[in-house]
Amino acid sequence: MYEQKIWLPVVYSAGEVGPLQDQYTVTEAFQRLNKFFAACASAMELIKTKSYVEARRVLSAACNSVRAILEADHPDTLRYMINIFYYFLRDGPGPLFDAAVILKNYIARMGIIVLPKGHSWRLICQLLGIVDQAQLGETLLMAAELLTDVYKLKLGPYHETTAENQVMCFEWKYRNNLMDGEHAIQELLQHCPNSRSNFAAIFHFKTYLVSNLFRQGRYEEEEVIAQKTVMDTRIYGTYFHQIIALQHRANAEKMLGKYAEAFATTREVVDINYAREDPDSFTFNIMHLSRLEGWTREWGWIEEAEKIKAEIEALVARDTAGAEDALGYIEDETEQAAVHEDEN
Repeated sequence: MYEQKIWLPVVYSAGEVGPLQDQYTVTEAFQRLNKFFAACASAMELIKTKSYVEARRVLSAACNSVRAILEADHPDTLRYMINIFYYFLRDGPGPLFDAAVILKNYIARMGIIVLPKGHSWRLICQLLGIVDQAQLGETLLMAAELLTDVYKLKLGPYHETTAENQVMCFEWKYRNNLMDGEHAIQELLQHCPNSRSNFAAIFHFKTYLVSNLFRQGRYEEEEVIAQKTVMDTRIYGTYFHQIIALQHRANAEKMLGKYAEAFATTREVVDINYAREDPDSFTFNIMHLSRLEGWTREWGWIEEAEKIKAEIEALVARDTAGAEDALGYIEDETEQAAVHEDEN
């Protein structure tokens, strides 16, 4: 499947890529992964703003998609799983780390429930469940680095998926040594051929660079690169690239005290997602709006913060309407699966 590339979420035209907005198709299996990622990312932002009730509902919605993801057996599933765990774990012990433990245990138990013995994903789920929490981050980083080697071999070093996964490894590997991370990504950028067909890879390398500069507190440099990247994505990128670039610009604007600009940039991200009329994009808006709510409360814009909170609650209600509480449901199902396995 890797060699035939039939699993790829994006199907590009041959040769020079050029503007990408209308040159990709999305598979149903990828949509499931994207929805899972969107719900997990939104739950993280809700946790950061201490909206724990809403966070549980959204995380439960993410868990509700795990069964379909495991049964689909999509080759890119492991990358998505590792990616989301990185964001939960990167800040160390705390509420986000606790949520990661809940999520990993849920996935481990769901693997036992839905997959037959000997299935590769059942084994992965079992290993995820038993790995020591203190070693979870390093274990997943090793897996991510092995995945990067697979992507380099099967897709090439400057394919978008290869670059995106390599950037995740850099974020994880150099999170406590930012200068080394900056030098590593600058070297990659220096050797990456600057062509339209490599635009997506260069984009992901630059987003790591601006993220690295942000963590170093070099906000003026971050803003300059982010603004240039926003302009480039409007010509060559997908809407997804535009959103990421705008997020980085908003982060720099906020840290430079440009509150009105940061607010407007983030609202532009939200409006782009609304314009797509896509349920997964609406789920991502929970994440963007939760971040914006936290900012506006920090700035003392209380009336605006309350409006945003109401918008978030409406989106959460839409995403979780009629859904079961997956986090409460999994315990009974796990026990029944264990009994059934013993009988067999």
